[in-house]
Amino acid sequence: MKTALCAVVKANAYGHGATETASALYPVADFFAVALIEEAIEIAAAAGGKPVLIFTPPTSEETVLFAAVYGFVLTVADMPSARLVKTTAEKYGVEVRVHLKVNTGMNRYGVYGSWLGRVCAYIVNCPRVRVEGVYSHLYTHDKRRAEEQRQRFLAALSITKRYFPYAIAHLSATYGATLGEEFSFDAVRIGLGLYGYFAGEETPFALKPVMSVYAESLGTRKYLFGGLGYGDELQADGKEHSVLRVGYADGAGHDRRGGNAFQVQNDFCMDACMVKGKIARGKKAELFSSAERIASDRETIVYEVLCLYGARAERRYEEN
Repeated sequence: MKTALCAVVKANAYGHGATETASALYPVADFFAVALIEEAIEIAAAAGGKPVLIFTPPTSEETVLFAAVYGFVLTVADMPSARLVKTTAEKYGVEVRVHLKVNTGMNRYGVYGSWLGRVCAYIVNCPRVRVEGVYSHLYTHDKRRAEEQRQRFLAALSITKRYFPYAIAHLSATYGATLGEEFSFDAVRIGLGLYGYFAGEETPFALKPVMSVYAESLGTRKYLFGGLGYGDELQADGKEHSVLRVGYADGAGHDRRGGNAFQVQNDFCMDACMVKGKIARGKKAELFSSAERIASDRETIVYEVLCLYGARAERRYEEN
């Protein structure tokens, strides 16, 4: 049996551009996943009619109605979200597609095993609510704990299948997909791995980062007095420095330490920074081709770096 691919394009496809990424992945993805209804609407055309799962459970009738109109798949994660979906579907006469989210250890949201049967029984006789799947998230990159979660998921799956025998099951994201067929179930949700990264300590296979980030030089200036941008006065050295059009509003220097390939001489400002050396006006200077080093410098994670640097960037795409 083929394991379906769910391409995760939340957070603007981890800074890579959600619409463009969804379009590129359309030939290989069986369905897509995002965090928010707004993200689902953004990629609706690029998804080309393939299902779009929204991870965040709905909290309003408006969200349920938007999902119904677009054909998105909502997450039911507890009795309140089940009640909201069912009552809204019946009130407005719409059909709503859902996946059940069960809690196997992540604890952000998800139906507890003790409540799962009651949630299933509550919606099973509502013809306007279509339960198409059941899923959970692995909360840590540890094989023993992942196996504990898999056992909890199997128990939840046995309950769910009594009510919804055709619901697909999915537990694993990028890390879980490396643990073997027993973690694959009917689908895997690949997020970070699509963009060339692995969140664990060791990458079990070769991945190539997709994104490279560049900043334009606005020209060079001799440092004769004062400061290099904002901050205290420094020892002027009379040497040439280049002004790069990148600042913390672009994701650079989030911790004011730089964290890129250049020796930033002072704090970033919102839109620019100064670096040693001569870079001709209009030339592009590469900030990074892999976010791992910057994440290490900043004592953060790759996810954050990718999303920050992609926030205000002009994106150019190449086929490879």
